[in-house]
Amino acid sequence: LAIGKAPARKDPTKPAILINGGHHGDELLSVNAALDVAQQLLKSNSTEVVSLRESLITWVVPLVNPDGNRHFLEDSTRAGRKNGRDLDGDGTRGLVDGVDLNRNYPHQWAGRCGIGCARSTPQSLRFRGPVAGSAPATHAIMALAEQEGFAASISFHMGTIAVIYPRAGENDPALKSLADSVAKALGRHPNGRPYHARAPGRAGWGADQEWLYAICTYALLVVL
Repeated sequence: LAIGKAPARKDPTKPAILINGGHHGDELLSVNAALDVAQQLLKSNSTEVVSLRESLITWVVPLVNPDGNRHFLEDSTRAGRKNGRDLDGDGTRGLVDGVDLNRNYPHQWAGRCGIGCARSTPQSLRFRGPVAGSAPATHAIMALAEQEGFAASISFHMGTIAVIYPRAGENDPALKSLADSVAKALGRHPNGRPYHARAPGRAGWGADQEWLYAICTYALLVVL
């Protein structure tokens, strides 16, 4: 979805931003979060939202990983986070098949490993794929980002409660201030825990926000 007051021709002065969810097939709430953003932008007539519609084009991609999501919902809840790629070529997507889309982006794709890091072993839950940017969904997000030149992005995920900024932005005070502002605006999770901004620790290599930041997008990952 591209939401905004579209100009007669592409207006380079009107920034575009990206909202996405569902990079991982088993993170269902992240899809709902992206759809909630779209619903608010389309239906709310508050002064703040009207201003956003007037001044921005907001691209919402609610489900980056449709094949992984389908496999998780319809075949097995043990399917996990990866996409639907048949790695062993037997004609079916087994439980250890698939690529972790959020470890498949080119920036630091083969970076150092730690807990949560991209893995080169196909059986791993965080298998980064045979080649950087090789998954069709990853390629599609990259093509959209290169087309639109997003000023900012939010990628919704599930897990720990945090607003995560790119590792490469740890020395960028404006980015960290933005992450702090988003965390403050989110307040507390329904379970009572407060959101806080932080770097991704030892994870994040090959993740979308790292690649987006590398191409000059202020990218954040909001973990619900």
